[in-house]
Amino acid sequence: MANIVTENKLVSNNLGELPNVLAQRLVDSNSKIAAAAIAICQSLGNAMGMQCKLHVRTLFPGMLQGMGDSKVRHVIFNHIYLNIR
Repeated sequence: MANIVTENKLVSNNLGELPNVLAQRLVDSNSKIAAAAIAICQSLGNAMGMQCKLHVRTLFPGMLQGMGDSKVRHVIFNHIYLNIR
């Protein structure tokens, strides 16, 4: 999934069931899967631009819940930091 998003720089807001599936992976007990889901969310956000706001209500709660795991929190902060620079 990550390769598809990085290779296609422009992604429309019609993602089908992907946001729901990603939301489930964001709260996965395996921190590596949750971290990979966060990386995919970042790539989707970059590729979709302002259209990604349609999926914030689906994805953001899982990201907040992931902040409880120190490994996932580290990944989230790294992605936020890289987007701000």
